[in-house]
Amino acid sequence: QFLPRLMPVIRSAAHPSCRGVSLIKGMDFNEDEKSPSLISEGIAKSMWDSFRCGVLMGANVANEVAARQMCESTLACNFGAPFDERTRLIFNSPGE
Repeated sequence: QFLPRLMPVIRSAAHPSCRGVSLIKGMDFNEDEKSPSLISEGIAKSMWDSFRCGVLMGANVANEVAARQMCESTLACNFGAPFDERTRLIFNSPGE
């Protein structure tokens, strides 16, 4: 609901070389293709052609990450080397 209104603001503020990681759960529905679609794909299409969006999934991961709390999660991204590992390290903060 909020994402379509927010994407132009994010796109105007994002650097052309940036990548994204979504913490939004669930699926979207592609009206044109009449089929379910990944939210990360919708985010990527809302940005620009070369934009890539990964996902971080877990039970309450968005709230826990925002509160800087320990949480178990799975990161899925395909940014290429060395960016996949750098992205993992951003979210990996043991001992904090």
